[in-house]
Amino acid sequence: GLKEFASAFVLDWIQIPELEMYTHFRRQAVYKKILSSGENDTVCSAIISLVPLCGGQFMTSSLSYISNWEQKSDEQLHVSLVDVANGDDLELPPNGRASSEGIKNALRMIASFFAELEEAGIVVMSLMLGQGLVGMEVTVKESLRSVLNEQKLDGLYVYSSHSTYASQLASGEL
Repeated sequence: GLKEFASAFVLDWIQIPELEMYTHFRRQAVYKKILSSGENDTVCSAIISLVPLCGGQFMTSSLSYISNWEQKSDEQLHVSLVDVANGDDLELPPNGRASSEGIKNALRMIASFFAELEEAGIVVMSLMLGQGLVGMEVTVKESLRSVLNEQKLDGLYVYSSHSTYASQLASGEL
Protein backbone atom coordinates (compact mmCIF):
# COMPACT_ATOMS: atom_id res chain seq x y z
CA GLY A 1 0.00 0.00 0.00
CA LEU A 2 0.87 3.66 0.23
CA LYS A 3 2.71 3.22 3.56
CA GLU A 4 5.14 0.66 2.05
CA PHE A 5 5.62 2.86 -1.03
CA ALA A 6 6.34 5.91 1.13
CA SER A 7 8.77 4.04 3.38
CA ALA A 8 10.60 2.54 0.41
CA PHE A 9 10.71 5.94 -1.30
CA VAL A 10 12.07 7.66 1.81
CA LEU A 11 14.50 4.82 2.45
CA ASP A 12 16.16 5.09 -0.94
CA TRP A 13 15.94 8.86 -1.21
CA ILE A 14 17.28 9.80 2.23
CA GLN A 15 19.06 6.61 3.39
CA ILE A 16 17.99 6.65 7.03
CA PRO A 17 19.37 3.55 8.81
CA GLU A 18 16.23 3.01 10.94
CA LEU A 19 14.03 3.00 7.85
CA GLU A 20 16.45 0.71 6.06
CA MET A 21 16.09 -1.83 8.86
CA TYR A 22 12.29 -1.43 8.84
CA THR A 23 12.08 -2.01 5.09
CA HIS A 24 14.57 -4.90 5.30
CA PHE A 25 12.43 -6.66 7.93
CA ARG A 26 9.25 -5.98 5.89
CA ARG A 27 10.87 -7.65 2.86
CA GLN A 28 12.05 -10.57 5.00
CA ALA A 29 8.47 -11.02 6.26
CA VAL A 30 7.24 -11.11 2.67
CA TYR A 31 9.87 -13.71 1.77
CA LYS A 32 8.84 -15.92 4.71
CA LYS A 33 5.20 -15.60 3.65
CA ILE A 34 6.10 -16.67 0.10
CA LEU A 35 8.19 -19.62 1.29
CA SER A 36 5.51 -20.87 3.68
CA SER A 37 2.69 -20.54 1.16
CA GLY A 38 3.39 -23.52 -1.09
CA GLU A 39 2.90 -27.19 -0.52
CA ASN A 40 6.30 -27.95 -2.00
CA ASP A 41 7.77 -25.54 -4.50
CA THR A 42 6.67 -21.96 -4.86
CA VAL A 43 7.18 -20.54 -8.33
CA CYS A 44 8.03 -16.83 -8.26
CA SER A 45 8.25 -14.21 -10.95
CA ALA A 46 9.56 -10.67 -10.70
CA ILE A 47 8.68 -7.48 -12.53
CA ILE A 48 11.20 -4.65 -12.70
CA SER A 49 10.66 -1.29 -14.38
CA LEU A 50 12.10 2.20 -14.33
CA VAL A 51 9.69 5.04 -13.64
CA PRO A 52 9.99 8.83 -13.49
CA LEU A 53 9.44 10.35 -10.06
CA CYS A 54 10.42 13.74 -8.61
CA GLY A 55 12.50 14.47 -11.72
CA GLY A 56 14.62 11.34 -11.30
CA GLN A 57 14.60 7.73 -12.43
CA PHE A 58 13.46 5.08 -9.97
CA MET A 59 13.49 1.29 -10.21
CA THR A 60 10.35 -0.51 -9.09
CA SER A 61 10.39 -4.20 -8.29
CA SER A 62 7.70 -6.61 -7.20
CA LEU A 63 7.19 -10.35 -6.83
CA SER A 64 4.29 -12.59 -7.61
CA TYR A 65 4.02 -16.29 -6.96
CA ILE A 66 1.74 -19.26 -7.41
CA SER A 67 0.71 -21.12 -4.30
CA ASN A 68 -1.70 -24.04 -4.39
CA TRP A 69 -2.57 -23.11 -8.00
CA GLU A 70 -3.51 -19.55 -7.07
CA GLN A 71 -1.52 -16.52 -8.21
CA LYS A 72 -0.59 -14.15 -5.39
CA SER A 73 1.41 -10.97 -5.07
CA ASP A 74 3.73 -9.74 -2.33
CA GLU A 75 1.52 -6.63 -2.11
CA GLN A 76 4.55 -4.37 -1.97
CA LEU A 77 6.23 -2.27 -4.59
CA HIS A 78 9.89 -1.71 -3.78
CA VAL A 79 11.18 1.62 -5.10
CA SER A 80 14.86 2.56 -5.44
CA LEU A 81 16.47 5.69 -6.83
CA VAL A 82 18.74 4.95 -9.81
CA ASP A 83 19.31 8.47 -11.19
CA VAL A 84 18.56 11.82 -9.53
CA ALA A 85 17.81 13.36 -12.96
CA ASN A 86 16.50 12.40 -16.41
CA GLY A 87 13.07 11.25 -15.20
CA ASP A 88 11.22 12.67 -18.21
CA ASP A 89 13.35 10.54 -20.57
CA LEU A 90 11.58 7.45 -19.25
CA GLU A 91 8.40 8.56 -21.02
CA LEU A 92 10.04 8.96 -24.43
CA PRO A 93 9.07 6.48 -27.17
CA PRO A 94 9.31 3.69 -27.86
CA ASN A 95 9.65 2.24 -24.30
CA GLY A 96 11.29 4.95 -22.23
CA ARG A 97 14.96 5.88 -22.30
CA ALA A 98 16.97 5.13 -19.21
CA SER A 99 20.10 7.19 -18.60
CA SER A 100 23.49 5.47 -18.47
CA GLU A 101 23.57 6.26 -14.72
CA GLY A 102 20.08 4.78 -14.32
CA ILE A 103 21.02 1.60 -16.19
CA LYS A 104 24.28 1.15 -14.27
CA ASN A 105 22.55 1.54 -10.90
CA ALA A 106 19.52 -0.54 -11.92
CA LEU A 107 21.76 -3.46 -12.96
CA ARG A 108 23.56 -3.28 -9.61
CA MET A 109 20.24 -3.14 -7.71
CA ILE A 110 18.73 -6.00 -9.71
CA ALA A 111 21.74 -8.17 -8.77
CA SER A 112 21.35 -7.10 -5.14
CA PHE A 113 17.60 -7.91 -5.23
CA PHE A 114 18.31 -11.39 -6.63
CA ALA A 115 21.09 -11.96 -4.06
CA GLU A 116 18.63 -11.11 -1.29
CA LEU A 117 16.05 -13.49 -2.75
CA GLU A 118 18.70 -16.21 -3.11
CA GLU A 119 19.72 -15.72 0.52
CA ALA A 120 16.08 -16.02 1.59
CA GLY A 121 15.76 -19.27 -0.38
CA ILE A 122 13.41 -17.88 -3.03
CA VAL A 123 13.94 -18.98 -6.61
CA VAL A 124 12.66 -16.63 -9.29
CA MET A 125 11.79 -18.46 -12.50
CA SER A 126 10.92 -15.43 -14.66
CA LEU A 127 11.80 -11.76 -14.77
CA MET A 128 9.81 -9.27 -16.83
CA LEU A 129 11.62 -6.09 -17.77
CA GLY A 130 9.40 -3.05 -18.10
CA GLN A 131 9.81 0.58 -19.03
CA GLY A 132 13.39 1.75 -19.43
CA LEU A 133 14.71 -1.83 -19.47
CA VAL A 134 12.94 -3.25 -22.54
CA GLY A 135 15.39 -5.06 -24.81
CA MET A 136 18.04 -5.51 -22.11
CA GLU A 137 17.47 -9.22 -21.43
CA VAL A 138 21.06 -10.28 -22.16
CA THR A 139 22.57 -7.38 -20.20
CA VAL A 140 20.38 -8.07 -17.16
CA LYS A 141 21.13 -11.78 -17.25
CA GLU A 142 24.87 -11.02 -17.42
CA SER A 143 24.54 -8.76 -14.36
CA LEU A 144 23.10 -11.73 -12.45
CA ARG A 145 26.05 -14.00 -13.28
CA SER A 146 27.82 -12.96 -10.06
CA VAL A 147 24.75 -13.78 -7.95
CA LEU A 148 23.19 -16.93 -9.42
CA ASN A 149 24.86 -20.22 -10.20
CA GLU A 150 24.86 -21.38 -13.82
CA GLN A 151 21.94 -23.76 -13.36
CA LYS A 152 19.67 -21.10 -11.85
CA LEU A 153 20.80 -18.54 -14.42
CA ASP A 154 19.97 -20.96 -17.24
CA GLY A 155 16.56 -21.63 -15.65
CA LEU A 156 15.69 -17.92 -15.36
CA TYR A 157 13.47 -16.68 -18.17
CA VAL A 158 14.11 -12.95 -18.73
CA TYR A 159 11.78 -11.17 -21.13
CA SER A 160 10.59 -7.68 -22.02
CA SER A 161 7.10 -6.35 -21.47
CA HIS A 162 5.04 -6.04 -24.66
CA SER A 163 3.70 -2.69 -23.55
CA THR A 164 4.97 0.17 -21.39
CA TYR A 165 3.54 3.49 -20.31
CA ALA A 166 5.88 5.19 -22.81
CA SER A 167 4.74 2.93 -25.67
CA GLN A 168 1.09 3.56 -24.81
CA LEU A 169 1.71 7.32 -24.77
CA ALA A 170 3.43 7.10 -28.16
CA SER A 171 0.59 5.08 -29.71
CA GLY A 172 -2.10 7.39 -28.36
CA GLU A 173 -3.64 4.69 -26.13
CA LEU A 174 -3.32 7.03 -23.14
